[in-house]
Amino acid sequence: MTGKNPFNHLIYPAPPSNGAGLGIHATIDLGGQVKFGPDVEYVADANFEVNAGALPAYYRAIRRYFPGLKSGSLNPSYAGIR
Repeated sequence: MTGKNPFNHLIYPAPPSNGAGLGIHATIDLGGQVKFGPDVEYVADANFEVNAGALPAYYRAIRRYFPGLKSGSLNPSYAGIR
């Protein structure tokens, strides 16, 4: 996220009712920057590309607990496979 970290604690929202994942949570890295995620996306093969098409869903989920999140302030970072 660009800009100043608005949190001084971790945020773990209630998991989605469909049982897919734990919801998009907020964590703070060692440098003091907030990071949002992970989210769940099922893939057929090991693909580590960040899905930029998922950004609108991220904004919606994060704005449930951080309504002041400005459009354009999220920067996709990395993807992993679990």
